[in-house]
Amino acid sequence: MRSMVKKYGRIEYLYILLLFFVCIPLFAGFLDGNDTRFHLMRIEGITEGLRMGQFPVKIQPAWYEGYGYGCSVFYGDIFLYIPALLHLAGVSLQGSYQFYVLLVQAATIAVCAYSFLRIFENRFIAFFGTVLYTLSVYRLMNMFVRGAVGEYTAMIFLPLLAYALTLLLKKEHEKQEISKGSLLLALGMTGILQSHILTAEIVCIMLAFLCAVYIRRVFRKEVFWAFVKAVCLTVLLNLGFLVPFADYMTTGKFNVNAINGGWRVEQNIQKCGASFWQLAKMFYAADSKVSPQEMGGIGVNLLLSAVVFLVFWLLFKREEKRGYIWRLAVVSWTVAVMSVFMSTSYFPWEALRKSNVLIRYLVINLQFPWRFCTVASVALSILWCCLLRLVIDKWKIRAGVLTAGAVTAVGLITAGYFAADTLRMGQSFQAVFAQGIDTMVESGEEYLPVNTVSADFSEDNLYVGEGITVTARRRSGIRLNIDCVNQSAQDQAMEVPLLYYKGYRASGRTSDGEEIKLDVDCGNNQVVRIYVPAEFDGQITVDFKEPFYWRIAEAVSLFAAAGTLFLLYVKIWNCNKMYDILKQ
Repeated sequence: MRSMVKKYGRIEYLYILLLFFVCIPLFAGFLDGNDTRFHLMRIEGITEGLRMGQFPVKIQPAWYEGYGYGCSVFYGDIFLYIPALLHLAGVSLQGSYQFYVLLVQAATIAVCAYSFLRIFENRFIAFFGTVLYTLSVYRLMNMFVRGAVGEYTAMIFLPLLAYALTLLLKKEHEKQEISKGSLLLALGMTGILQSHILTAEIVCIMLAFLCAVYIRRVFRKEVFWAFVKAVCLTVLLNLGFLVPFADYMTTGKFNVNAINGGWRVEQNIQKCGASFWQLAKMFYAADSKVSPQEMGGIGVNLLLSAVVFLVFWLLFKREEKRGYIWRLAVVSWTVAVMSVFMSTSYFPWEALRKSNVLIRYLVINLQFPWRFCTVASVALSILWCCLLRLVIDKWKIRAGVLTAGAVTAVGLITAGYFAADTLRMGQSFQAVFAQGIDTMVESGEEYLPVNTVSADFSEDNLYVGEGITVTARRRSGIRLNIDCVNQSAQDQAMEVPLLYYKGYRASGRTSDGEEIKLDVDCGNNQVVRIYVPAEFDGQITVDFKEPFYWRIAEAVSLFAAAGTLFLLYVKIWNCNKMYDILKQ
């Protein structure tokens, strides 16, 4: 390996070259994928919320003609504060998003390089695995065709999760490694939860499968408690997200949690699965208008590892099928085959959907089976790394270099064709700037209250009961100030142009300075309804205020994050920084 580094340059230059290669589609300008506009609105919503004084932003004010949208409660968006802060500082929405894509690419390479280096303790193999995973077709599709921000952000942390599991589940382990694995598992799951809840669901399914396979090892005292600690730390780190999420999911009825009702219930998930041919192609088009079945993809170079493993199974002698690398290859192959099968239309999804209410709900929210390509991509990348290690051990370094070169070349051809097609299609993708975003952007409306008709929303909508006269009103994000008089002798209802979510409060100040707390509930078309007291004359303020237990949960997560960073500094980050790892 040292001779290769001397010949081709220091290893960090190769990683920089890889970063440049995977960012080629950014040269096409702004890529308007399937879900890009939805995520642009999320960035704009966070920016507007911060500008209006919200922190953290829970109800994004920019959506639905100013009615607000609770997507920050249901969808982890901590990483989107990076482009939102850039946008707040004056960078265009398009520029902020493109910078975020660049950061995700760099973070994916860095996390992958660190994780694979620690798993295989070989810089050549670590670079090989990083190239394969970074160039994986499904990851690139998520970034440049689907615009699936949450999913491709979550994919940053899958290699770290794999490394954590090798520390926890491998046969030869030390107490220090188990402790490290527990912490890294919590960090990996936190990154995924804060990025994409559906990827977290998929990862939990695979974790449950692995725990079942390694049940004897999992129930060893030190390993079991390491898993318990990881779960507890994950909960603490994410309590600020999980508590509001659980609060709305259990006390409200939204499209996302409506088991009976909503477009997802009627969708035949079986038909949305990919075919094996779709998963194993070599050339993929960067066309966002293809059918859902064609959105899945893994690439022939990664899938070939599953076939090569079977060949090795026949070729290798019994004594050669031992040791840590072979066991890791077996597990990687098993997880990869299982996840690939679950990505297809051949897996019995419809039978599962009809089995019981809970599984039906989980399957419905999964939406597309090929989401399991996330796990398949990392498992197949690790499998190739294991196979390369076995090739080097059996047939020496020259055979390993040839193998890695051939597999990498196929991956580069596939990714290069995709990048070229992205540049070609770039002319048809239109740049979307902040002032040009449709606030009613199609998103499936998952986080709207059930039975909401968003088409009827208008910023001018203001329903007042009999006897109420409105003299003035002012809006600042999701905060409304309304000057009004109730001339009747009874309390009267007023419906304001804000979408109702738990947490809205209303207060009144009479002309003589008296403060009054007003009742708030849900009105027609799921908007905020307030009740104006009889003979009231003054100003009414409607605003969103987080429940106190949300704030407590956020404080707990903040303290847990501070403690975890300290623990990382003391126990984990002892590798003299990533730069030193890559340059060796």
